[in-house]
Amino acid sequence: MDNIQETEKTAGRRKVAKALQNSTVSKDGNWRTFEEVPCLMQYKGRAFYLRKRIDGDVYTRSLETDVFSVARERIPKKVQEILDEIDSAAKADASPKPEAAPQVVPVTVGDGIAKQVARQVAGPFKKQTHRYHETCRKRLVEVWPELPEMLITAVSEDMCLAWATKERGAVSTNYFNNLRHFLSSIGMLPRREQKLMNQRIAQVGQKPHNF
Repeated sequence: MDNIQETEKTAGRRKVAKALQNSTVSKDGNWRTFEEVPCLMQYKGRAFYLRKRIDGDVYTRSLETDVFSVARERIPKKVQEILDEIDSAAKADASPKPEAAPQVVPVTVGDGIAKQVARQVAGPFKKQTHRYHETCRKRLVEVWPELPEMLITAVSEDMCLAWATKERGAVSTNYFNNLRHFLSSIGMLPRREQKLMNQRIAQVGQKPHNF
C-alpha cells in the first residue's frame, strides 16, 4: 500500500515538473502559463488563477492556492461556478423589470392652451372652429389674467367654480358652455375629475347654493 502511494506521489511530481517545464513566463515576469493546462495561470510564482474564455468573454478567478496539483483539481468546480453566474445573470435579465415611474414635468395652463391650439391647427377643422377657440382663449385671459402662468396642478376646482360663478352672469349660456368646454380641453384637471367638475360648473346659475 505504501509503495502504491509513493508511486502516485512520484507520478504527481513528474506531472508538475513536466507542466512547469512546458510553461511560459510573461514579458513582465509576473504571469506563468502552462501548455498542458491552458486555462491555468500563476502569479509571481505563488497564487494560481483560472482564466477561461466563455462565449467570447474572458473570466479570471482565483483558485485560492499556490500548489499546482490543487489548483488543477479546482479548475472544473471553478468553471462550473462561472457558468452558474452566467446562467443567473441571464435569468435576471430575462425577468420583467418594474417600469420606472413617469417623470412629472410641471405644465402651466398656458402650455395646455398652446397644445390645444396646436391640435386645432394640425387637425381638419374649419376656420370657424379656429376663431371659436381663439375667442375663448382671449376671453379666459381677459377675465382670469394670471391663469396662463399657473401650473395646471395648482388650479383647484374651487377656482374653476369661482370663475364659473362670475362668468355665468356675464355671458350668454351658449358662450359660457363654449368657454367651459375649452377650459376642459386644455387639461385643467385630470380626466377623472373633469366630468365631475363640468357637471358642477354646469349647475352654476341654476342652483348656485347647491354645488
